[in-house]
Amino acid sequence: MLRILAAAVRLIANNKLLFAGLGFFLGSVLVVSLPVTRDLWFQIWSQITRTPVAVPQALPDLQAVDGSACLTCHTDSQKKLAMATVHKPFADLQCATCHTGHDPQTFQTRLVNVDPATGDQSRLCGSCHDVQQYLGMSNIHVPFKNAWCTACHDPHASDVESATNAMGVTSTNSLLKVHPSQICLNCHNMNLRYGLKKVQHPPFQMKACLGCHVPHASNNPKNTRLPLPYLCMNCHAIVARDMSLAVLHPPFSQAWCTMCHNPHATDYPRMAKAPEGSPQPFVDLCLQCHQAQMARLPAINLHVSHPMGKSQRTGQDVVAPLTGNQLACISCHHPHGSNNPRMWRRDKDFLCLGCHRQLKGRFNMPW
Repeated sequence: MLRILAAAVRLIANNKLLFAGLGFFLGSVLVVSLPVTRDLWFQIWSQITRTPVAVPQALPDLQAVDGSACLTCHTDSQKKLAMATVHKPFADLQCATCHTGHDPQTFQTRLVNVDPATGDQSRLCGSCHDVQQYLGMSNIHVPFKNAWCTACHDPHASDVESATNAMGVTSTNSLLKVHPSQICLNCHNMNLRYGLKKVQHPPFQMKACLGCHVPHASNNPKNTRLPLPYLCMNCHAIVARDMSLAVLHPPFSQAWCTMCHNPHATDYPRMAKAPEGSPQPFVDLCLQCHQAQMARLPAINLHVSHPMGKSQRTGQDVVAPLTGNQLACISCHHPHGSNNPRMWRRDKDFLCLGCHRQLKGRFNMPW
């Protein structure tokens, strides 16, 4: 053990620059990728770079003086008064609306009606802002539920007056600390999960989180603005069109859009939610439900002898003659629905004869 330790010490001593660079790289990854680490680093850095505040001999009584007296010490607040949106109590310099008097020992103020143990700001913010309309909803965003208002909003002022995202949806939230998409990514590391995927949903790619989600509360799962499929219909008119077809795929008719599609990003066309690394995504996606051992669904073993996906004999793609793409379940069946039985893309005769144009006997097509 001592020999191994000594060898490790010599290795590090002989490669100081390499290990220093490696340590800096790993530290940077932790700071950038992990919200907890990043927030801790920002707190430490703000303490290091903070300009000391000169404490006067006689601290003012917030209830008795005008808020302009606070600016003599809190000079950084003067800059915020020039921002695009200023919180009304702060604009009027009514500091006592939210803050108590200074503690004679620490010279700090406490927020009015805020529990220092939990950070619950509901009584403070709720004294002016009507939040009760959201608290009765079925899905409440955790920061809002726990009344961590200042996790997303700056209580004094902000230059993010009315954040309009890339999809043209304007946020109704004011006094945001940063652009709403960046606020979301501080907690939801979606970029780590989906950032490198080949096919990205445009709202996700453009960081337009508020195009689909509301930040406070919703009666829909995942805090979506509308229930499925109406949320999808806002952009995908094909969903409304296909709903009128005679034969509908049960997941589609029940608006289980995310059963087959990933709403953020995937490696497959059409945002298909196929197994990771699948060589035949539009076969394996269907097989996730349509397996012979699943008695509640019709098995597809009646025609699995037809080559699809990857050829078991050659390992090459089985190509659909009409499209040039890999032949899969959706080559013959429409995944949403159809006016033909079994969701066939064409009626029974022309479905097969569209590819098999040369048949024996009198069934040959005129071409």
